[in-house]
Amino acid sequence: DFYRIKRLTEAYDMGCDEYFYSGRPCFIEWPELVEGILPMEAVRVSINELPDGSRQVTMGD
Repeated sequence: DFYRIKRLTEAYDMGCDEYFYSGRPCFIEWPELVEGILPMEAVRVSINELPDGSRQVTMGD
């Protein structure tokens, strides 16, 4: 969850590289600040609430 970070250096301070390159799935909320340092193979998953209350999950690069 990168919601609270203000600067990219904070992501590095919390060890983001260890998570990104661990070889395991890494799910990130609020990725906007760190998009420039995400691995090339990162896949964006969006979850949106529809008018009827159900959820729509979209996956893409």
